[in-house]
Amino acid sequence: MYLEYELIILLSKPQLSCKDKEVLLKLSNTNLNWKMIFEKLKRHRTISIAFYHLKINNLENIIPCEILKEFKEKFERYKVKQELYLQEINCIIKEFQKSHIKFCILKGKVLQELLYPINTRTYKDIDILINKNDYFEVCKILGEYGFFNNKDLSRIENKKERLFLLLNTYEFPEFKKELMVENQKFNLYIDVQHTHTLSNKMGYVIDSSNELNQSEDIIVNDVKFPRQRIDYLLLHLCTHTFGDCTTISEIVLGKAFRLRNFGDIFGLVEKYSDEYSSDCFYDLVRQTHTIKPVYFCLYYCTQIYQVSNAFKKIIKKLENQLTDYSFINQYGFENGSDGVLNWECDLVSKLFSDESINEVKKNAKNNIKKYSNYDTRISK
Repeated sequence: MYLEYELIILLSKPQLSCKDKEVLLKLSNTNLNWKMIFEKLKRHRTISIAFYHLKINNLENIIPCEILKEFKEKFERYKVKQELYLQEINCIIKEFQKSHIKFCILKGKVLQELLYPINTRTYKDIDILINKNDYFEVCKILGEYGFFNNKDLSRIENKKERLFLLLNTYEFPEFKKELMVENQKFNLYIDVQHTHTLSNKMGYVIDSSNELNQSEDIIVNDVKFPRQRIDYLLLHLCTHTFGDCTTISEIVLGKAFRLRNFGDIFGLVEKYSDEYSSDCFYDLVRQTHTIKPVYFCLYYCTQIYQVSNAFKKIIKKLENQLTDYSFINQYGFENGSDGVLNWECDLVSKLFSDESINEVKKNAKNNIKKYSNYDTRISK
């Protein structure tokens, strides 16, 4: 593996151990391709945490001036955007609470508070889990604050399109708001979710109302809002990451095998293993029929990072329930068992090369064409 790849993996971790810092200092004394490092960090959505690690360890001086400027610009833009999100979401949370809507803030914002130094866990949207029955009330509140979506499922006349969206998505159409701050345009997004990625296709048995009823409060800037319990949060991260890594449309969009996602899972298990027992988490995974996505994510964490006994204990329990491990190297699960394809490239290629995307474009050409009819993110 290139030294640059080793450094990218290290810089993408939420926290660095003493041993990590020693490796970082050692790598910093080598001749590195910083342009490539910056581009790969951008692809993995880890520029902010990487820049933080370099800055806090007094290593800014090893970065070429033009690249250092890009690091600083990206970091500042992410910081401004996250502050805007915080302002917007605080108002919306208060309205949800006034209307007695049960909800949880998911992923990015929560992980920023639980795992990462301030303003270093970037996110392009705010993810919110709700009960399906509250959707229209949520739409109304978001609309009052300038967030609108372009697709109302009830108004989609094309039956095939409506069916595709209902069967292959775990969320309602995305809400968007445009803002101008100091002559800079910012698009803010809110994703309203009602279940887990690939829940229908993979046969997960997850009752979102349980997640909402067993939520725990977190306080950010004097605003209290509910988040998932740690074990439910870990489960959600695994099903989401599994979906990104195995769904053809997400792979083509470059969302598969992002270090940010695996870093979230790795960091959560390492830091919060004392807040839940591996036995209880295993029971939750077994009851929700999510052994495959959870094992998939924990397995790849062991291939990317040096993991603790907490990791190994959970993996051992899951292995006792598995007889077929072929899913580890497969994708296309959204098409059912007949549409599953095997990866040809290795993990390093999946993490750091466009080879994996090109492979999927070649082998799943017909699927991509089909998705492009319904998913506006994909070009034909």
